[in-house]
Amino acid sequence: MPDARTVLSASLRRVAREGRLRRFVEAPTMSHEIVSRFVAGESVGSAVDVAADLIAKRRRVALTALQPVPDTEEAAKAGAKRYRKVLRRLGEAGLAADGRCEVSFALSALGLDLGADGAPLALAHARRICQSAANVGALVTVEATDPVTVDQTLETVADLRQDFPFVGVALQASLRRTEADLREQLGHRVRLAKGPAGPGEDRHRHGADVDKAFARMVRTLMSHPGTPVIATQDPRLIEITEGLARYLGREPDSFEFQFRYGVRPERQAMIGDRGDRCRVYVPFGPDWYAYLISRVADDPTNVGDLLKAAFAR
Repeated sequence: MPDARTVLSASLRRVAREGRLRRFVEAPTMSHEIVSRFVAGESVGSAVDVAADLIAKRRRVALTALQPVPDTEEAAKAGAKRYRKVLRRLGEAGLAADGRCEVSFALSALGLDLGADGAPLALAHARRICQSAANVGALVTVEATDPVTVDQTLETVADLRQDFPFVGVALQASLRRTEADLREQLGHRVRLAKGPAGPGEDRHRHGADVDKAFARMVRTLMSHPGTPVIATQDPRLIEITEGLARYLGREPDSFEFQFRYGVRPERQAMIGDRGDRCRVYVPFGPDWYAYLISRVADDPTNVGDLLKAAFAR
């Protein structure tokens, strides 16, 4: 039987689909406070401004574009162009060098779901994005978080690394297959997030099982070469990572913590100020409602932060 956190997550997803809630959240009097707290605006310019502010505070940045999944090749092309544009702007601002900035995306954002031609189309767009990143010294992370497309995504990542070895991959501990996938990625840059528990054979059913899987995989990553990126706001899991880093003698520049923009800024500051690497996952773009609701559903403890932002007027 699913645990309370999993049930609450599913309930939040159902409520989020109601039009009344969306209209309420997207009302101008509400949306400004919410968007400015958790999303770096809708434009490339606003995203670059937020990146500059974070880098000045000793953070690193991972930018991701919030846009609808493309249903045409032209829409996929436009989505890829947005990533190339933000990379170019980061380079012009002197923010991207030495991996201080990266872009992060799922291949679905580049047209993977567009039928038989989707995979080669997404690969072609990803190659152009990687070249743009290489031109300015930025990094790229490809998100392998949809159980339906994990195999295709990992195959594409392997292809990209032949020319762009800096390409990283994002995995979710909630998927049962991830422990095996992770072992195949050792030696590379791997971002590990918890992801939502849920029904079905492909996911862990209980949040506690996800936490245990996450902790096991953190130990695996930290015990091997490569660059682990530990993407969690959970204080317990952060402490486990810190303890492993001390025990294994990992240098501060050999791994990263990653936080979502607007979440636990005081912890971000503490990590960055002591000399460890802290990267902030910064979303920008017009499709912010779906992002916010997904984040709350993935981790219902975010409800409090969301409500405080909404009513801080």
